Amino acid sequence: MSATHAEQQPSREELVRQLEEERRRNTQYERQVKDMRNQMGLQQSQIEAEAEGVTNKLMQRIQEIEKDKAALRQQVDAEEYRMKSEKVELEHKLKQSANHLTRLKHEKEVIVRQVEQEEELISNTLQQKLSKVLAEKIEIENDLEQEQEYISNRLQKQVAETLKEKREMEVRLEEEQAKVVAMEHEKRKLTNQLQVVE
Repeated sequence: MSATHAEQQPSREELVRQLEEERRRNTQYERQVKDMRNQMGLQQSQIEAEAEGVTNKLMQRIQEIEKDKAALRQQVDAEEYRMKSEKVELEHKLKQSANHLTRLKHEKEVIVRQVEQEEELISNTLQQKLSKVLAEKIEIENDLEQEQEYISNRLQKQVAETLKEKREMEVRLEEEQAKVVAMEHEKRKLTNQLQVVE
């Protein structure tokens, strides 16, 4: 049993060889670790440089954004001021338009009332004039009728008088003609008598 145990334990040379192998591996691992550390350090520097660059770019971008934001804020403020000014101006114009419209409505109502009053006055005046004209017409017609009747009666009277005078003149003319005939007869008679005497 002791012999079997002795056979299982490694020899000194084997142990030395294993130790050298471990040292070699440790040395290799140390080199790898050192290389990895160097690489990590280089990568860390690159990462830090890249991070610094990214940070600088971000800060520059943030400054640009802040600048754009300030400019935009100024534009917004200017636009708000312009819109407020336009709103005030529009409200003033609307107020003026409303006042003007109210004044126009009032003037229209006044004009409508004046026109209605004038129309009523004209209508009443025309009605009065029409009534007066109708009354004058009736009066003139009555006067004309009376005048016509008077003229007709006068003409009839004048015609009657003229006819009477004509008849009287005809009678006188007949009497004068009879006298003329008698005188002619007497003249011829005297002429005959004178002839006889001679």
